[in-house]
Amino acid sequence: LGDLHVNMSNALIRSAHGLNLVEKRIISACVAMIDNMRIGSNGEFNQMLVRLDAGEYGRNYGIDMKNAYRELKIASERLFERHIVMQKQTPKGLKDHKFRWVSGAQYHHGEGWIELNFTSEVMPYISLLRDNYTSYQLKTASAIRSVYSWRLLELFNSWKTTKELFITIEDFRKSLEIPENYAYINIKQRCIEPAIKELQEKNNMVITWTPIKKSRAVASLRFKWKQDDQIKLNLEGGEITKPK
Repeated sequence: LGDLHVNMSNALIRSAHGLNLVEKRIISACVAMIDNMRIGSNGEFNQMLVRLDAGEYGRNYGIDMKNAYRELKIASERLFERHIVMQKQTPKGLKDHKFRWVSGAQYHHGEGWIELNFTSEVMPYISLLRDNYTSYQLKTASAIRSVYSWRLLELFNSWKTTKELFITIEDFRKSLEIPENYAYINIKQRCIEPAIKELQEKNNMVITWTPIKKSRAVASLRFKWKQDDQIKLNLEGGEITKPK
């Protein structure tokens, strides 16, 4: 992963991504590779087309080669169907705008690599960004094992100047794609608490959060966080060590 950075517009970061953990890993790695490219001239290459091989994927995410091949193959069959849901303001109010991540996804048997062609609709949100965007090192998410944790990390990074996130429970549900049938207690126990625990253990973070009620129901959430320099960050997903 080196110094690769995932760069996405804040609008995309705060939208529903429609990806499971494996798909999130692949999309994020490919987005980071776009950031590492220089735009060619005279059709030198197509920046929308990105290749990720199983060896690199496996090494970067701590996955053995057999599973790396299998995950890339399965993802190639599903990624074409995945779409983003972004809310846009219209004269008639907020509307859901849906568009695909990729226009093509191909796994090359025998060679062990996947090739993604990002759509022209998503490219403005992941390339040539000038302002209102989020950037984070891909390696900071390499040990994460829950898509809820990853999405929460991205939301935090989109508010890193204030290190405080205030979000309605409905916007939180949409961004993390939490099932509609989850009551607040389910969101707390299955999404928020496990995600915070993982980020604190693997990403060197101290996180506090507060549910905010309106009448008797939780209507909003407030998160605050900071880096804990007393904890040794282990990007390999091993044990966390604290200085004595």
